[in-house]
Amino acid sequence: MVNKLKQKFVLVSTISVFCMLFVMVVSTSFWNYLDLDQRTDQLVNLIADNGGTLPKPGGKERPGELDNLPREAIFDTRYFIVYLGNQNEILATDTRNIYATSSQEAQEYAGAVLARGQETGFIDGYKFLHTTINGTDSIIFVDAAKDVDILIRFVTTNSLLSLVALLLVAVISYFLSAIAIKPIIEAYDKQKKFITNASHEIKTPLTVISANLDIIEMGAGESKWTKNSKEQVGRLTELVNRLVALARMEETDNLVRESFDLSQLCEMVSESYQGLAINSQKHFVAEIQTDVFYTGNEQALSQLCYILLDNAFKYSVENGEIHFSLVRKHDKVSLTVTNAVEQLEIGKHNEFFDRFYRKDESRNSATGGFGIGLALAKSIVEKHKGKITAKSNDGKAITVEVIL
Repeated sequence: MVNKLKQKFVLVSTISVFCMLFVMVVSTSFWNYLDLDQRTDQLVNLIADNGGTLPKPGGKERPGELDNLPREAIFDTRYFIVYLGNQNEILATDTRNIYATSSQEAQEYAGAVLARGQETGFIDGYKFLHTTINGTDSIIFVDAAKDVDILIRFVTTNSLLSLVALLLVAVISYFLSAIAIKPIIEAYDKQKKFITNASHEIKTPLTVISANLDIIEMGAGESKWTKNSKEQVGRLTELVNRLVALARMEETDNLVRESFDLSQLCEMVSESYQGLAINSQKHFVAEIQTDVFYTGNEQALSQLCYILLDNAFKYSVENGEIHFSLVRKHDKVSLTVTNAVEQLEIGKHNEFFDRFYRKDESRNSATGGFGIGLALAKSIVEKHKGKITAKSNDGKAITVEVIL
């Protein structure tokens, strides 16, 4: 349990930091992209509004447009223009303001933009705008490769730093987890000690009460009072034993595992219920695949089978059918118990595995259930790294399946 709590603490801490870093990286990257898009939009629109050229600082051509741009933006900007005819044929290219792109390359970029059918956007580090210059259909390309490269490096660097920070948080959380969960562990240990000590303390008076009832029956004979008292003593004894078994199972970190014939174990358990099925007038069917071997704790899995079948017999309807099966599915083992019920909601019912869960108080009183058995079954399955589920497909039967 301690390891599970540590893992959950580390997982929650890491996920929390990951979400925070993810939002930060995405938001800052998006903000920088918007800033780049806005600046390049201003440049291509300036070129379009000024007849295919950039206005010079201090000049008379639209000075207000330069206010939101860096002072050196005009001198650093490289651009070219492709002029088009009525049928989108290329009439001319203007590459005087750029050195890295030839006239042929400019025509290829224009063809790519026309194929896209977009008015504006980015292509290979160029911001383009499909517009009209002095009445001529044109495509303006502004070189934004430097800014795009800076943006990519920014995103990459932030992502790598965030990854390193995430790893550091995971490592630090692992070492701090022992301190964080210490109060929980102490409370849990006290709870387990209380259950164990209280169970032992309760066993002694129960033994005395049972012995005194036997003595009373020897002298005065059996009565409904002594019979009822002995039944209640038996129920309390069973409850104490279940609580002790559950506490011990949860205390055990590593079960002793060995390979054994699970089919033979299930056959032995199912045979012990044949007589109960006849006496209770219930139809019991066991379908167990032969030669299913499994590496686990044989005693614990035997207890698991008894718990599941005992639960099925207790809560099955009168003259109902109980189905017990074992089958190997590829590299896993499936153990299922199905029993008919009076009425149940369709769907999963994993709440049955909660401690002291009791859906029907009167029904549990009649059958002697405490809500401990399935909780113990779940603990056994989890110790074997398996999964246990309860589900009703039609509302008339409940199926408990164990996957090992």
